[in-house]
Amino acid sequence: MNRDPSDYSRLLVLLVLVPLLLADLAFDLPDGTFAGVGALVFVAAAGIHLYGGERQAAVGWLLFGCALGLVGLVDVEQDPLYLFAVGVLFVAGLFVLGSQRIADRLEE
Repeated sequence: MNRDPSDYSRLLVLLVLVPLLLADLAFDLPDGTFAGVGALVFVAAAGIHLYGGERQAAVGWLLFGCALGLVGLVDVEQDPLYLFAVGVLFVAGLFVLGSQRIADRLEE
């Protein structure tokens, strides 16, 4: 049974980030805790894709992790440039993930 790495990575992200988000809403977790755990989950998802041979998807998940890590390291409300940087990292991650899917479809 050969499964797509995205099946595992999406499941990992959902199983960790949904309870983390609910815990954050219920108990008001510190920003660093939410961002740190979230960034680690994105790094783990990148590892799953890298192991599955999908380098572009791995880079996309790493960019998501960098965006969330930046939120944990700096106060993005302090300077609009920080918010812009987070947005750029997030959008870049989306484009890289999308390019992996396009490459997969072209190979078929």
